[in-house]
Amino acid sequence: MELYVGALPGIVSGIVWNIGNILSMLAIGIIGYTIAYPILYCGIFIAGLWGMFFFNEIRGNAAALYWGSGFLILTGIILLSFAR
Repeated sequence: MELYVGALPGIVSGIVWNIGNILSMLAIGIIGYTIAYPILYCGIFIAGLWGMFFFNEIRGNAAALYWGSGFLILTGIILLSFAR
């Protein structure tokens, strides 16, 4: 891939990622760590699903480990939702 072809999508994705980081810091300040942190980790899990289903990045035993970690994240979110 040439530099000029990949530069614009890379810059745009970096800007979107930074906007998400700024908004997540603001969310932590407003709603607190108890609620905001699990939501942030759900975003990471959704990004992994995107990679698994659309780009076939995670296969085999790694997929089973991924689903297990997703179950743990979901369990943690449910438990933390009762903490508030």
